[in-house]
Amino acid sequence: MKAGLPALIGALCVSARGEGPAQYVSGNVRVQVLSDRLVRIEERGPKGFEDRPTFLVQNRDWPGPKSYRIFKATNHARLEIGGHNITVASAAQKAGDVTIKTRKGDLAFRDGYAVVGPVSFAPMTVSWLSEAVADSPRIVPPTWGATPVPPNVRLGDASQSGWDTSGSTTKDIYVFLADRPSREALVKDYLRLTGPIELPPLSAFGLIDSRYHPYRQQEALDVIDRFRTSGMPLSLFVLDTDWRKGGSTGYEVETRLFPDIARFFQDAHDRGVRVMLNDHPAPIGPTALSGEELQARWNGLTSLLEKGADAWWYDRNWIVRLQSPVSGLAPEVWGQRLFHDVTQRFRPTKRPLVMSNVDGIDNGRMQALPHPGFHRYPIFWTGDTRAEWKALQDAIANAVNSGSTSLLPFVSDDLGGHRGRPSTELYVRFVQFGALSPIMRLHCSSGETRHPWDFGNDAEDIVRRYVRLRYALMPTIYSAARRAHDDGTPVLRLCDLSGVSDEDSGFSHQYLFGDDILVAPVDKPKDGDPRPVPREVLTGRDGKPGLEAAFVSGVDTDAAPQATRRDPAVDFEWGLKPPAPGVQADGFSARWVGRIGPLREGGEYVIGTVADDGSRLYVDGRLVVATASGQDGSALTKTLALEKGKTYDIEMTVVHRKGPAKAAFVWIPPSLRRSVARKRVWIPPGTWTDLWTGVRQTGPRSLTQDVPLAETPMFVRDGAIVFLTDTDRGFENAFYRKITADVTVPAQDGTTTRTLYEDDGDSVGYKDRAYAKTVVTLTRKGRTLIVTVAPAKGGLARSLRPKDWLVRLRLPSGTTVLKGLANRRPVTWSVRSSYRRAGQVDGVTPFLATPDIPGTTATVSLPARDPAKAVRIEATLSASSRTG
Repeated sequence: MKAGLPALIGALCVSARGEGPAQYVSGNVRVQVLSDRLVRIEERGPKGFEDRPTFLVQNRDWPGPKSYRIFKATNHARLEIGGHNITVASAAQKAGDVTIKTRKGDLAFRDGYAVVGPVSFAPMTVSWLSEAVADSPRIVPPTWGATPVPPNVRLGDASQSGWDTSGSTTKDIYVFLADRPSREALVKDYLRLTGPIELPPLSAFGLIDSRYHPYRQQEALDVIDRFRTSGMPLSLFVLDTDWRKGGSTGYEVETRLFPDIARFFQDAHDRGVRVMLNDHPAPIGPTALSGEELQARWNGLTSLLEKGADAWWYDRNWIVRLQSPVSGLAPEVWGQRLFHDVTQRFRPTKRPLVMSNVDGIDNGRMQALPHPGFHRYPIFWTGDTRAEWKALQDAIANAVNSGSTSLLPFVSDDLGGHRGRPSTELYVRFVQFGALSPIMRLHCSSGETRHPWDFGNDAEDIVRRYVRLRYALMPTIYSAARRAHDDGTPVLRLCDLSGVSDEDSGFSHQYLFGDDILVAPVDKPKDGDPRPVPREVLTGRDGKPGLEAAFVSGVDTDAAPQATRRDPAVDFEWGLKPPAPGVQADGFSARWVGRIGPLREGGEYVIGTVADDGSRLYVDGRLVVATASGQDGSALTKTLALEKGKTYDIEMTVVHRKGPAKAAFVWIPPSLRRSVARKRVWIPPGTWTDLWTGVRQTGPRSLTQDVPLAETPMFVRDGAIVFLTDTDRGFENAFYRKITADVTVPAQDGTTTRTLYEDDGDSVGYKDRAYAKTVVTLTRKGRTLIVTVAPAKGGLARSLRPKDWLVRLRLPSGTTVLKGLANRRPVTWSVRSSYRRAGQVDGVTPFLATPDIPGTTATVSLPARDPAKAVRIEATLSASSRTG
């Protein structure tokens, strides 16, 4: 805190602007008014009131209120600040002795209660008036963080680590007074208080290949080479836990697999690929903050960084876990801070890259909001999932919701699912989402593979084009990541973050990718959702209608049943009730035995189970689907060729452990299967161009599209400026050799401004202006279109080399460019017109610079543009381009 904080005394005081936070102490409670929108309520701790930065609170330097007044009564004092009223009891003993009412008279804080905990950064359409966050548990770090005490430091009576945990249970609450619709103000204040979202190194945004597999040294290099020879850039290669002796904990390299791991790191670097190592950290010292623990962790982690490892994957694991320094701080959060601090101290000029489990998401299932300071330590992954469509649906929702509500813009999933073998269709849909998401990481469990060449030639070709699309979009992705650091705007955005108020706008299975691209990933199979098998085709082994059902308490499916009956079909939603009389609601198993048929049609059936938690299905004695756990109420299916008129024996078992229970025997018969997927898309207000067909859609409206396997629904808004680069390079830095500004010409007059961000891709200099920002502005006025590329700004602007610029206009149908100027000199536009539907295996991918971009485009080239000089491009459009 600033020295000499103004105190609130007397019957009436007025504070001048800029004098720092105002404070009022009553008994054991201190109220600090940090700004007109932020109030702190703190109980006195063992060492008094706390003015040092804590684990959560990074910034104590606040301007204070513009003005304030205080009125004293016999048993309380009332502070009036910006229309808000704060009442403090005389001789206050606890935070509950403080009440806050907003300028509208709503209670924001009373009796120690508010929305205290991880803040939910709700979209603007949600009617909230205030949020509060507790600095709990409150612990104070030393300047060296979660690393060993420096040799020249003497701690005296302090703990071995320098961390002060004495006030961990002290109540310390921050109340944000932000009236709707000011989400931006809340986020701004929150990040100022708790610290910004760090910008990961550029390599984190390229393709990441990961697999739980005991790679040998040359085998791993061969995989890296295969990506490159297959035309797919690769940025980061992950070695899961088997790189170490024992394959689970410790830091001794398994030389049987990696005889020279330092040479492996160097060979990967020579190929333009960085390496991440998985760590399952087991406790080493007696406590999380003991000198023994911190020194051993430092020695282990830095021993591999010293050999050339680039990044760590802090894997919480379910078997071994780090200790937490205090109660209430999750190991996910402490571990991310620990790994971050070790990496940062070892390489102080480089950005740490640590991947950890998302605090609050367990194996793809969102359970709770994360710790309120977790956003400072990206990147994140949602844990082990299954190769199921529900896992893809959850992955999309988790990525969108985490960025929008939790300020975690870099949440990723195991693309393809961790366990099980995805169908080719599911694998391709996972990859398409990953290519258009913040982090693109292929991953799977032991015995599985997620390499594109293992799913057939067609799938490999589709994946290749989406990987190349991602690298083409890298300037847009990286610029969006920088904005997340600057102001908390997520990379993937709910549509209502842009002020849209339609009831469909919060739909989390579609999103804005950056400012201008609407993406609606296909998250269901082309055949649609399986439905319960009808009773008409189900009989028991005796030929009578219905399946023979048996239920037993416990999860032993072979135990003697406690209840039996005849079920016409299997389609149950028991919830928290038992499945049958005499059987417990939590921890039971069920079995259905009988026959299906005679079938009315022959062909390929999708057949399977719905269950929570696990199931098995046998058809004519053949195991069709099986999972011991983690089905989570989703459908697990297999495609089978079945004959018309034939009857098949079936046996289905379900194991349920805890929570709501359900079970269903489901199918999709051949007559209901489709050749293409269908996707419902909500078009936000404005005009949006379908990037596959060139068709313009005006919102708000919903539409349903047929989507071939090679396509993902993508739309670009009128007035968009999307930055692209060449796709064949890896990215050691973000200084691009070539930039295409892909401009969607608006039908109406208006102005759009976008910023291209560049830096060295690796250092922490981005925090101190070691970057370059180039502002590009699009203005339409009548038939005149103006694109201005401003001089680059920032600490690295003068060191930028000239780069080739291409300005490409996406024109409405029937429109052309009549003439053009660049800095008042005539230029030649290259005009193409094509309505061929892209996206088939022999087609192209949106945004890639090919002749087959749908619609009419006009392109002008600006070779070797000097980044220090402005360029003004004018285009005169044909009259038919204006509408409305």
